[in-house]
Amino acid sequence: MRSMGSDVVRQRRGLGHWFGVASAFASLASVQPSLAQVAETFIYDVHGRLTGTTDVNAAGVAGWSGYSIDPADNISARSIAAVAFPSTPSRLLENESITLQQTIYSPNNNVTLALQADGDLVLRCGTAVKWSSGTAGAQAQFLVLQGDGHLVLYGPNYTPVWWNGAYGFTGAFLQVQNDGNLVVYSTGGVPRWATGTSCGGGGTEVVPVSFSTTSNYGGYTGLTTSGGMRDGNFNSPSSIHGTNWGTTEIIQANLGTSQAVSRIEIASADASAPGGWGAYYTNGAAVEYSNDGVNWTSAGTVSGVVDGAYTSISLGGATMLYIRLIRTSGYLGMGDFRVYQSSP
Repeated sequence: MRSMGSDVVRQRRGLGHWFGVASAFASLASVQPSLAQVAETFIYDVHGRLTGTTDVNAAGVAGWSGYSIDPADNISARSIAAVAFPSTPSRLLENESITLQQTIYSPNNNVTLALQADGDLVLRCGTAVKWSSGTAGAQAQFLVLQGDGHLVLYGPNYTPVWWNGAYGFTGAFLQVQNDGNLVVYSTGGVPRWATGTSCGGGGTEVVPVSFSTTSNYGGYTGLTTSGGMRDGNFNSPSSIHGTNWGTTEIIQANLGTSQAVSRIEIASADASAPGGWGAYYTNGAAVEYSNDGVNWTSAGTVSGVVDGAYTSISLGGATMLYIRLIRTSGYLGMGDFRVYQSSP
């Protein structure tokens, strides 16, 4: 369940009925109805209005309905779709989907990808959250790996609420891996997108006390929104930052106190984000750190960034108070900027 201002989810199974709020389902791994049952989930807004349903049976057939509410609180439109449930354990193949309260497991069953009742898509190693789409409250209803390889989370009326930004290839499949990484591959096992996560120690995350920048291209608030640089959402104005064009454009994290840092995990502002960003505007930036904000040490240049995924940059345990990305020509875009004390 989500607090006031959010949706409430209730569920019905088979001929019998069982109703409860979404928090009652938090411990459910997935919907596993028998052949004679259909698991149906109802989605309500804070005013008690029905805004959508999802249905799943054990034969692997799932469907969803979305409803539009007019100013007089009448249902003014309904959209429906049938989607294919995963046919292969630990994977989504092209045009396969999961809906609310469904989960995909890694081969060793330790890593899970779940579309929660609140609409957030969450990757876990055991009980530890490693990545999320940051879409709680966005009325997401199903996740689909499209025929072009694009991974998209849809809400009512086929409205996309999150997407990974990688597409235009064939033979796609989404793999939940034993190592804690979530990867989209194409024909021949070529990785096209990944969360860049790991189940290994994971390290202790350091939460910067503040971020600063030299400029703001589009009024973005990702540097000042609580968790904006740590939420796994790379295409919302409140979760990204992009600078103006310049010869010295900077996005900088202040750790509050000097700390030993092993690595940073960064993500670009997606090409789908307002302003039309993409990995190009993150790749090529220099990484630097400092203990006084005056004297800076180079830690290399950002490379290998792709839309919708984290890229890890080693800092070797060096002690620092500030970490920054700096571009000496052009724009600089950022989706997430995470700092860790110990290696995974």
